[in-house]
Amino acid sequence: MCGYFYTDGYLYIDRESAYIITDSRYDAEAKVLADSAFVVTVPKNRMAFLSDLINAHQIKTLGYENAALTVAEYHAFERALSVEFVPLGAILTEMRSIKS
Repeated sequence: MCGYFYTDGYLYIDRESAYIITDSRYDAEAKVLADSAFVVTVPKNRMAFLSDLINAHQIKTLGYENAALTVAEYHAFERALSVEFVPLGAILTEMRSIKS
């Protein structure tokens, strides 16, 4: 989705912005290799950063990749974020299969 493969972090995409939220292992490389539409950020507290984004952009519904999210991660998101969660199913997999 962002033009860069990494194994620890989140993508946040809305109508106005796109973020790669990750840790310091991926920071420098992601800034070089990821699509320029994405802001690469390494916050101290990723969940708090995500919550701030959601609140700032007045997001009410959040789609998530249910095939890749563990139950524990889902519950952590539920506790931290005041949004309705909508599983995206195969939509993201289908989008990633089209190379552009």
